[in-house]
Amino acid sequence: MGDYLVIYTDGSSAPNPRKGGVGFRMIFTDGTQKDFLPYGYIGATNNEMELQACILGLREVCKLENLGGARGIIVCTDSQYVVSNYKNAMFNWPRQKWIRSNGEPVLNALQWKELIRLMKRTWNTFRVYIDFEKVDAHSGIEDNEAVDKLAKSSRKGPMSSIKISVNKIRRSNTDKKTIRGSIKGEGQRIRIRVVSGSWLTVQKIFRLRCEVLSRKSRYFGNMDFILSKDMLSAGHTYDIILMNGLDHCCVKKIIREVKKK
Repeated sequence: MGDYLVIYTDGSSAPNPRKGGVGFRMIFTDGTQKDFLPYGYIGATNNEMELQACILGLREVCKLENLGGARGIIVCTDSQYVVSNYKNAMFNWPRQKWIRSNGEPVLNALQWKELIRLMKRTWNTFRVYIDFEKVDAHSGIEDNEAVDKLAKSSRKGPMSSIKISVNKIRRSNTDKKTIRGSIKGEGQRIRIRVVSGSWLTVQKIFRLRCEVLSRKSRYFGNMDFILSKDMLSAGHTYDIILMNGLDHCCVKKIIREVKKK
């Protein structure tokens, strides 16, 4: 890869309380390298951190006066999420208004848009292409192991004042894990408690993690994500009607908020 500027990136996230971290290493055409240990992020998921590591790496590229004769840029990441989706973010999702073919919103859309903006800026400045290459995690690749340590150190260090996403979280009453598709929208009335919620700015919709409280429902106790155009507050209980015939759960109507007795 001597003719290329290579950027190894990694993201890390841990729960209780959830904190994320990022790290990346730039390897220049003359063999020199530079490591970066940015601030961590409160409440960030692993996918958000994998994306953020790539974003910060390209921001550093944009600060360079030249690329030292590099024919291109290769971003090496162990994130299948990034490698499998960056072309969708370039070509497909913008045309679909950041909605997947099944009607679900694309998550982390703001980050994807920023990544593509930086890729275009890099092309306009240096006239080189950027490619993303999947590397195996924890397989003994020295540079990948190094950025893994950076990301974990970032997660345990000072936190950035910037929040990747804003999530309001409350403790669930069920021991069940959140499983996509464990609640089906069948046009039914159902009682749910909102455990966490986030506002998806690009699609202008709320994404809520909910548990089913209706004891007569076959989904009682299940945890899944439900989309809503109206805000439902974390920690609150609601009677709602779900839309029918979708591949994902979406609120058709909010009947009422159920107050504690």
